[in-house]
Amino acid sequence: MKTLKYRIAAGLVMLPFLVGVVISHWGPLLSLYIQTLWIWVVCFSVYWVGIGALFAKLYLPRWKGWWLGNSVVLASFAVFAWQFIMMSGETGILAIGGLAQAAILYVIPVASRILSFFSTIPPSEGIHALAYVISGVLFSAGYLYGKFLSNSSSP
Repeated sequence: MKTLKYRIAAGLVMLPFLVGVVISHWGPLLSLYIQTLWIWVVCFSVYWVGIGALFAKLYLPRWKGWWLGNSVVLASFAVFAWQFIMMSGETGILAIGGLAQAAILYVIPVASRILSFFSTIPPSEGIHALAYVISGVLFSAGYLYGKFLSNSSSP
């Protein structure tokens, strides 16, 4: 039973990535995403906070639950950094770079809006880096909230 719970949690962590891949590669859904952008942003932000709270309630050491919950975002950030920061534009592989951004597709509009206060045309690397940070903050907020709830409800 415990193994099933961990598998379900791992699947839930993959959902933003999988939805991002589908949105990016399927035209009709991409146009729907663009038309209803802020609904997607709010829904997936609330979802990601909830996933953080779920991982806080799994019986794992604190550091392990946080790292496992953020594993997809952290792995995609590592690939993004490798593709767009460490490699030059000519040597990067566009398909891999696109997949790396799928996990944070839902917070890119927020990061873009924040950076537009500081620059008229914010650099795309900065937008994506901030989107990874926002995603980590959302998960961490849910994780801390879940830990607080589990600690306050225990006798």
